Amino acid sequence: MSDNLNIDGKELVIEVDPGGGYDWSVFGVFVDASGRYFTATDAGCSCNSPWDTADHIDFEPVAAVSDAERKAREWAGSSQPDLEAVDRAFRGYARPQS
Repeated sequence: MSDNLNIDGKELVIEVDPGGGYDWSVFGVFVDASGRYFTATDAGCSCNSPWDTADHIDFEPVAAVSDAERKAREWAGSSQPDLEAVDRAFRGYARPQS
């Protein structure tokens, strides 16, 4: 994950990257300055990197990090390596204190 990646005023705080080869797909959780969470996905091949073309990223608002995790599990489907990547990404996220 890129440190302090910011797209359209939203900072990437969780990135699910199951790894892969030539083709890749990632799921991200972003937060804006007011503390609202958004999810987004990106995919490509070795000729580009995740989140490098902001004009095609659709941010979807979610109410809480738990909702983002549910969406990430839906995104992963039944792929065990992808589900394990979801577990690793969300386990490592320290939720901001209110």
